[in-house]
Amino acid sequence: AAYETGELTNFAVDKRQERKGYGALLLKAGLAALKAQGVKQVTLEVNENNRAALGLYIRFNFKQIGARKKFYDNEQNAVLMKGVL
Repeated sequence: AAYETGELTNFAVDKRQERKGYGALLLKAGLAALKAQGVKQVTLEVNENNRAALGLYIRFNFKQIGARKKFYDNEQNAVLMKGVL
């Protein structure tokens, strides 16, 4: 692979389709594709108030590695996370 670390920059499920397992399916497929390309770890930022997304990433063994204060336009904080593939 050209890079051993990838970054998940935009990952979303339509509000009407939340809580149906689509997020987990998309994340699983995306991580598998990255792993097949030789990526060994993935980083991402997620709004600290997005409990559904945080729970999803934790289920996929992502760990909090930091935070960014007032990261979003609404001045909410971001949680920095890393997952090992």
